[in-house]
Amino acid sequence: MKHTPSLATLALALVLCLMQTALLTACGGCSARHDDKAAATDSEASKAPKAQNAGSAARTTASAGTEASGNSGQATQQAAPSRVREPLPIIAADMAVLPRQTELSQDARVSAAYLTLMQAISQGDEDAAIAAAGILAEAAGAAGAAGAQDDLAMPASHWIDAALWFTERKSVKAIDFLRAAWTAQPMDAHIGMLYAEAFAEHNFMAEAMRINTENMGRHPGRSDIVMQRGILLLKDKKAKEAIAVFESIPQKDRTGFVEYSHARALMSLGQDDKALAHIERALKLLPDFEDALSLQAFLSERTGDLETARTAYEKLLKVPYAARDVLLRLINISLRQDQPTKALEYYQKGKADDMAYHILAASLFAEFRHYLQAERILKHVARFKDAPAEVFLFLADLTYEQRRDLPAALEWLKKVSDAGDAGQKKLLLQAQLEARAKQYEAALATLAEAEKRFKSSPDIITLQIRVLASMDKNEEALAAAQKGLKAWPSSTDIAFQLGSLLAEAGRNEEAMAVMEDILTKDAANYLALNYVGYSLADANKDIDRAITLLTRANALAPNQFFILDSLAWAHYRAGNLDLAWKYIMEAVRLDSSNDAEIWEHYGDIAEALGKHREAREAWQKALPQSKNKEALQRKIDDTK
Repeated sequence: MKHTPSLATLALALVLCLMQTALLTACGGCSARHDDKAAATDSEASKAPKAQNAGSAARTTASAGTEASGNSGQATQQAAPSRVREPLPIIAADMAVLPRQTELSQDARVSAAYLTLMQAISQGDEDAAIAAAGILAEAAGAAGAAGAQDDLAMPASHWIDAALWFTERKSVKAIDFLRAAWTAQPMDAHIGMLYAEAFAEHNFMAEAMRINTENMGRHPGRSDIVMQRGILLLKDKKAKEAIAVFESIPQKDRTGFVEYSHARALMSLGQDDKALAHIERALKLLPDFEDALSLQAFLSERTGDLETARTAYEKLLKVPYAARDVLLRLINISLRQDQPTKALEYYQKGKADDMAYHILAASLFAEFRHYLQAERILKHVARFKDAPAEVFLFLADLTYEQRRDLPAALEWLKKVSDAGDAGQKKLLLQAQLEARAKQYEAALATLAEAEKRFKSSPDIITLQIRVLASMDKNEEALAAAQKGLKAWPSSTDIAFQLGSLLAEAGRNEEAMAVMEDILTKDAANYLALNYVGYSLADANKDIDRAITLLTRANALAPNQFFILDSLAWAHYRAGNLDLAWKYIMEAVRLDSSNDAEIWEHYGDIAEALGKHREAREAWQKALPQSKNKEALQRKIDDTK
């Protein structure tokens, strides 16, 4: 069995090696002095019998001195000092005197490198750790090439521990360390997986896949390496390939993380229902897996299963997760279910001093038309000394929305600084509120003041166009839009205003060209998506594309009644009556303006489904504001 040294053993080995080197150096010096005296010692020893020990040798030397003194006292006085010798060093009979050593032995180098590695990790010295790893890997490689067994080789578990230290630091140097680790332990599957993961962590996906492929070749059939391959493919945005890999893994070998990764891959392809099934399996294996709970909540919301989403979010509240975001989602779900009291209960669980949380919560209440609650929240935040300008801007907007009290709204605006970005936002909102109050001349004057103080901008021009259009000054509005787009050709807001004005003027082809151009610049512009999609559906052209564009618009801006109406109409044109009914019912629920066109669509869809009474009632609601009263009246008259 191969010996695996402990840290204490390696430390002792290093100390002994260093002591050996020091002793040999010292012995080299002693031997030089011993050689200088060897000739004199040998000549005296030839005059006396051989001694058995140091004591008899001393007595023999003394006896020889006495005989000489009998012949001549003077000679004795001169010779005696030369025959007095230093005691000879004791040397074991089987110990050879070795030459001076200037380098550590291989075992000592390995031991020193190991200790250096441990010290480097304790001191946070990545470069020293990598240098030591290189020595250890070189020694392991040399031993492997020679077919020898290296008793001092660092075990794989120590390599892994050190590698984890690098990866926990998110250091790119983990790659260099793991390169040495894999050289030293080329058959360790876990080191190979860490090596691939280190490349992936720093977005070297081709290298990560190469290491994973080599590791699979060395360990065919290992599910954990196959699972890593699927995860790497997902990270490399190759969802279809990742799904194929995940599906090849036997169910008994699938971990909770693999089920979660499989769900993410399916979600990226829009297969939400299948993704949810894998998330449920992931949570059975890992009930407290926060990312899986978060994904389950998100997917459940997206598929309309709000209760499952609520349950998942409530579980996330019990673990150290992003509490602010979770509470906001719970507030949103409650408001979508028309449960404002429940939403308020969730709101009150947030931190009292988190101003961003309060502002976001207020915006949710306002979005669902709970203006009074939103106003109360914002008034609470307004009491903070460092309340941002957005709070007062929001309060001004809410005050007008709730009570149509323009002077009271303007009072809130007075609390906003006139300087900088806040000052510009203040004037823009003032102009908007004045326009909503149909004080158009005052709105234009406010915009002129904003243009004078802050220079012209796309926001100012866009609002000027809207005010002019509201005043039925369509030619001036169109000219302003064309001039503005020339000055800011990348402004999709000005472009959309131009397209809308062209459509209003009956210049539909020009309008459609402008809207299509917006989509080439901003594929996520939900207003342009809705315009193009509805125009295609209304003209009964390219219905598949219309549905695609409107579905995307609805995903980007959910709960917008006008988009839901467009989507319902497109499905109606496609003959998807069940979907058309679903979306038109949602549209009329959200529409507080009783838009005539939406109610006419509702009637048409209801009639196609055989709901004659509902169709007639819907058309009657649309009739007073309809632009085509005669045709609509004929529908009512012809309905059974």
